[in-house]
Amino acid sequence: MGYIIETTSLSKQYGHETVVNQVNLKVQPGTIYGLLGENGAGKTTLMKMLTTLALPTQGAIKLFGTTLERNSDLMSEVGAMIETPVFYSSLSAEENLMIHCRYKKVPLSDMKEYLEMLGIYKHRDKKVKQFSLGMKQRLGLARSLIGNPRLLILDEPINGLDPSGIKEIRELLIRLKKERGTTILLSSHILNEIEHCADTIGFMHKGVLCKEKGIGELQDAEIRLYEIKIKHLDLHVEKLKKVFEVVNIYHQTVVVSAAGLTATEAIKRLIENEIEMIEMKALTESLEDYYMTMIAERKEGEAI
Repeated sequence: MGYIIETTSLSKQYGHETVVNQVNLKVQPGTIYGLLGENGAGKTTLMKMLTTLALPTQGAIKLFGTTLERNSDLMSEVGAMIETPVFYSSLSAEENLMIHCRYKKVPLSDMKEYLEMLGIYKHRDKKVKQFSLGMKQRLGLARSLIGNPRLLILDEPINGLDPSGIKEIRELLIRLKKERGTTILLSSHILNEIEHCADTIGFMHKGVLCKEKGIGELQDAEIRLYEIKIKHLDLHVEKLKKVFEVVNIYHQTVVVSAAGLTATEAIKRLIENEIEMIEMKALTESLEDYYMTMIAERKEGEAI
């Protein structure tokens, strides 16, 4: 099977501002793909184009291997929650889902399963205007699941949820992937939540999909740091910058990204370059550290 989502040179402009810039995104079937980026990075606009809520200025979108067009029948296979979910506030939760069931042409009996799945079945008769933000998020997720879609596109799905609610939704998404083979594209600014459920993470900055990493890569040696205390460090700074990717320098210590090297290989590089080491220890870089370093590098490049 090919990609569930595939975009080619996808761009969106509003006036003279480019908010999504030449994005080439590929999402494998039965996986969770996390989009990570600052506010204004283009995540929501990208998702709007994937759900025909916004038209691309340039580029192409394929869903399930078929080119996406406005009013496409492909959307019957997609469940989505983009930005803050909107409901008829004077209607009950159940009445709102009834409208969506009719729109999706699915049995009204489907509602109970998803209301129970999201823990709001007992509130089904309550008017939505009485719901908290977290309850509206749960109802929005329940609505996105109506019809058992093959693809879920979720923009900040854990917004407004308490810690137990966040854990519950994370476990639900993982269960949908494992038990139903659902493919999920989600965005979040909560780094550790994406880290806990995504198979692949795409980093967006100013409309550009900067990097994509499998979660295994992020947890493996590629993001390992070495903290090395160097004798006469000031004499070796330029040489170290050629040997390693230097992350930080302080006192007589340099912190470097070893980029997949073992400690033995890192020491060998020091010896080959006649850099005398006093001590070295491996550091684990978190996803947040990796992300912040990458964004800082992008901003530094833009300033040049």
